[in-house]
Amino acid sequence: MNILPKNSSQFKRNIFSMLKGSTFAQIINVLGALYLAKEYEESIYGEFGIFISTLSILSILFTLNLDNVLVLSKNKDAANKTLVKIITLAFIFTAVFVGIIAVLSSFFEVISDISTLLYLSVLGCLVFTIKSNCEYYFTFAKKFKIIANAKIVYSFLTVLIQFLFFKLEIEQGLIFGFLIATFVILVIYSFSLEKKYFVKKESYRGIKNFYKEYRNLIRFGLPSNLINAFANHILTILIGIFFSKSAAGVYSIALKILNIPLMVISSSITQVYYQKAVEYYEKIPQELYSFSKKIIRNNVLVMLVIIIITNTIGEYLLELFFGKSYEDLGIYLAVVSVLILGRICFNPISSLLVIFDKLKLGLLFNTTLLILNLVGIYIGFLFQDLVYGITILSIFGSILYILITLYFLKLMKQLTYA
Repeated sequence: MNILPKNSSQFKRNIFSMLKGSTFAQIINVLGALYLAKEYEESIYGEFGIFISTLSILSILFTLNLDNVLVLSKNKDAANKTLVKIITLAFIFTAVFVGIIAVLSSFFEVISDISTLLYLSVLGCLVFTIKSNCEYYFTFAKKFKIIANAKIVYSFLTVLIQFLFFKLEIEQGLIFGFLIATFVILVIYSFSLEKKYFVKKESYRGIKNFYKEYRNLIRFGLPSNLINAFANHILTILIGIFFSKSAAGVYSIALKILNIPLMVISSSITQVYYQKAVEYYEKIPQELYSFSKKIIRNNVLVMLVIIIITNTIGEYLLELFFGKSYEDLGIYLAVVSVLILGRICFNPISSLLVIFDKLKLGLLFNTTLLILNLVGIYIGFLFQDLVYGITILSIFGSILYILITLYFLKLMKQLTYA
């Protein structure tokens, strides 16, 4: 099935390069995750899920939402300088959060009990944030092959190290395996960066003008994306707090299984789509509607096929594989599938929030999603049945994603008529 529009042969080559890397990477990722989930206890996998969720939330704050500025850079010099600023920010926030955790741990026992996990989450956020922004830089430079190959190596290394740590019976082997693999990829990326910019001193005025120029991205985009990160990841943390780490582990593995195809499609297309959509919007806006519509339609069709297979043949195979472990996994898969189908409509084209300067809308949308998460977990806790809460989130969350997708399609159609 062709999931690509026919607008540009270069776009197709870039997408195929990213899809190839992402597909191989995610196949390794999901097979490794399933095997490791079976070997580790549900509670340990749940702790790893909480670590990833905490890291994902912090990574938005660590960059002040300036990631997209890299792709929007007008030239190579500007892109390099922006990357240096973002990496500097990440180190500053790391120091701040380490200090906060240290202070809170001395006053609150509950924080002290999980301080190791929090410290690891902050450290993981630092290396992950730098790695991710190197990928944004390579997207600007159209070096998609570097990203694609790194994704494969990254997945293989992560699974391999986590497996070795399991055999060595190292505590928190899943977390340490993730950290080491991320750091190795970061070192590999560093060989393709221009080091002279990292030692070049920039004037205070230049830094001030930079933040002034992109203040709207920080004022509206940062709260929006931060709330979005909470909406997408807070549920795993709340499940671990109000239910159990085992329940968080079952939910995490269900979400991971369904997120794999979502991430293969979204991460591959989003990075290339953003660049192409900006070109259409600025030069030939009448083409943006048909271009985006094809992306959405074909993504949904591919995801729908994957969801049907996952909830039929896939569910049966997972039951055979896990045996008595991970009870209710099939139910979670069916319920979360509804949310994933809605997300695939909007995720690949979410950069339109920046392109159309609709950051306030994004803030409202993500705030609503976060409220849905909180309402869902409250109802689940009230009835002592997590499935109730996840069902509410999935149904209404999916409707929200579809509505915002239709809104942007309408905006792009107006450009066509204009």
